[in-house]
Amino acid sequence: MRTIRTSVAIVLLAFAANEARANLILNGDFENNTAQNTLFNLTNANFNATMADATAFGTAGEIDLIKNSDFGIPPESGLWKLAIHTQPALGPPFDAFSLNLSSALVAGATYNLQYFAAAAVNFNGQVDIGISSSATDFGSFLFTDGAFGNDWTQRDFSFVVPVGASFLTVRSSIDLQTSEAFSFVDNFSLTAGSTVAEPPSLLMVVTAGPLLGCGYMRARGGRRRGRADGLNLRCCGVRTKAQPSR
Repeated sequence: MRTIRTSVAIVLLAFAANEARANLILNGDFENNTAQNTLFNLTNANFNATMADATAFGTAGEIDLIKNSDFGIPPESGLWKLAIHTQPALGPPFDAFSLNLSSALVAGATYNLQYFAAAAVNFNGQVDIGISSSATDFGSFLFTDGAFGNDWTQRDFSFVVPVGASFLTVRSSIDLQTSEAFSFVDNFSLTAGSTVAEPPSLLMVVTAGPLLGCGYMRARGGRRRGRADGLNLRCCGVRTKAQPSR
């Protein structure tokens, strides 16, 4: 029975490791939407009515939901990408949105963020990333990301959550050194930092565990261990009747 319990524990550890790697962002590639074609300069209200599990809240209110290559490069994933803009004006007016998560972020825990970004031709590309407890507020600033070119660039960051939060927030950068920014973004993924070690031999152990468990037989009826005559045996949950020895 000890072998079987060990195998079950290993399976649970493997499950926990896979859960830690699961993407927490529900619609990070923007494929879940009701649009039929490209929609330019969406107001926050119209964006929110069109896009699932994302909420626009920027002061500019002009996010572009772009299908295929209607404007700029093709999406990095699927059929859709977003374009977000910071206007060259005092303020400055900016586009921003939040992404819904499958579970809240835990303060003090480490998370890994990956997404793809590109600058629109003849523009600077720069975005700010944050986390928030509100879908309509940028919340806690994490970092500014920029200096990407006109082709998709994979962006990878690890960060420690300063406060608990329920949303990842993204905005076209409001850094005063950037007079205007125009960026494409797509395919966001957020995963919890690994907390469970997964040895290379895990699959072999998990597969062999039940077989090892079958090697464990418990004699019932008070007979002396080692005799099989007339004993009831239990193997992997199945009780059998041993054959008398000849």
